Amino acid sequence: MIEEMESIKGNQTWCLVPLPPGQRPIGLKWVFKVKKNSSGEVVKHKARLVAKGYVQQQGIDYEEAFAPVARIESVRLLLALAAQEGWAVHHMDVKSAFLNGELREEVYVKQPPGFIVEGEEQKVLKLDKALYGLRQAPRAWNDKLHTTLVGLGFQHSASEHAVYAREIEAFKRQMQSKFKMSDLGLLCFYLGIEVNQTEDGITLSQAAYARKILERAGMEACNPSHTPMEPRLKLSKTSTAAPVDATGFMEAPTTEHLSAVKRILRYVAGTIEYGCSYKKTASKLELYGYLHGYSDSDMAGDIDTCKSTSGSAIALSKNPVFHERSKHIDTRFYYIRECIGDGKMKVKHVRTEEQLADILTKPFGRD
Repeated sequence: MIEEMESIKGNQTWCLVPLPPGQRPIGLKWVFKVKKNSSGEVVKHKARLVAKGYVQQQGIDYEEAFAPVARIESVRLLLALAAQEGWAVHHMDVKSAFLNGELREEVYVKQPPGFIVEGEEQKVLKLDKALYGLRQAPRAWNDKLHTTLVGLGFQHSASEHAVYAREIEAFKRQMQSKFKMSDLGLLCFYLGIEVNQTEDGITLSQAAYARKILERAGMEACNPSHTPMEPRLKLSKTSTAAPVDATGFMEAPTTEHLSAVKRILRYVAGTIEYGCSYKKTASKLELYGYLHGYSDSDMAGDIDTCKSTSGSAIALSKNPVFHERSKHIDTRFYYIRECIGDGKMKVKHVRTEEQLADILTKPFGRD
C-alpha cells in the first residue's frame, strides 16, 4: 500500500484542496491482487488504490470512456511475421500505466482509507491525472500512449488501432525516459498465453490456464479425450444426442448437455500440452505470396431453429491466424464479392478431406 501511494505521489496524480461548491467527491478503495507468472506461481502481492467509478455518470463526470485494445488476431499475425523473419519478440510493462493518463474533466476524490492527512480531514483530492477505477481512465491512458508513440516516430496502423510500427533502435530507452517501465526481455507470457520463442519459430500455448479450468471443474483426474465432440450427432433442446455447440443450451440444460460439456473438458485434459505453432518457412514467397482462407457451412443444421452455421479459417504462411464461427450474413460479403469481381480474390471448391474449416461446423472422430 505504501508503494502504491509513493507511486501515485511521484506521478503527481493529485493535490489536496477544499471541495468546491456543487462538486461530489468519488470514494476510493483498496483492491488486493495476487500476480502470477506463466506457470501459475505467485510472484507478487499487489495493492491497488482504485476509484469507485461505478458512481460516475456519463455527461456529468466524464464524456468518453472507450479505449481500443489489440485484437488477438493481430497479435497472432505479428507473431507469425516474427517467426518467419526470425525476429525476437520483446515485451515491456508500464508501471501503474493508468496514472499517466491526463484528465480532461475536473474530478475530485475522497482521501484514501488509511492515508487521510491529519488536520485536513475535510479536504479532498483534485485529480490532475487518471486513477484506476475511473470510467475515463482507459481512454486517458490510450490518448497519452498514442501521443507518446507518434511523437517517437511510430506509424499508426489505419486498420488496427493498437498496432504501431517503427524501426526498433533505441525504443526501449526512449520509452523509459517517458514512463517508469520494466524491461521484461523476451516475450514469454501475454494475457494468459504462454509464448515460446525458438530459432524454428514461435509457439503459443495455455497449459496453466487449461489446468486452472480443470481444477475449477473438479476434473483434474478425468480420462482424457482426443476429440471435443461425438461424431455424427447433434444436440437439441429436447434430444439426448451429443453436442455441436453446448453454449446454445444454457437456459435449461439437461444431463446430456452436462455430459457434452464434460466431454469438452476431457478434450482439454487430453490436449493440455498442445499449442499453436508459427514455423519459419524456407521461402518468403510462402509468407508474402499466399494468403489462404477456408470456409464451410452446414444447411439448417440447428434442429430447434433450422439456422445454418458457417465457419472460416485464415492461414498466413501455413500458420493459423484467425478462425470464426457465425450464424449471420455479414455486410463484408459485399466487399468480398467486389474483390472477386475485380480479380483480387479467387474462389475454389475444396474437398471435404482438405477443408480446414470443416471442424468449425461439425464434430469429427479422431481418425
